[in-house]
Amino acid sequence: KETSKEEEVSFDPIPRTPEDSEKESDDEKEQESRLREEARIQEEEDAEELYCDGLVKTQVKEQVSRILPRVEEFVNATLKAEVLTRSLHSSRNSYAVAVDLSEMELKKILIEKMEGNKS
Repeated sequence: KETSKEEEVSFDPIPRTPEDSEKESDDEKEQESRLREEARIQEEEDAEELYCDGLVKTQVKEQVSRILPRVEEFVNATLKAEVLTRSLHSSRNSYAVAVDLSEMELKKILIEKMEGNKS
């Protein structure tokens, strides 16, 4: 009875042959090869992405360097125009205030003379 128990315990429902061992070994090698290839492809993609990122950064810097003087020129021109416009309005306002004051002073003088003539 002991022998049959040992046989039951060691019984393998799928019989193994040397061919099966070789096939498993080939499958493992194929899987390792596939994993190495996937890792290599991933490294290449990462390297290409880094290269593209660097290239984009370089191109952006070049474009900004080329465009910046135009932007600066436009902003300066716009600011100068705004300052000039405000300055002109300020001058007009100052002139208008001076005219109003002169008119008031003249009216005051006129009123004083008229009152002086009444007396």
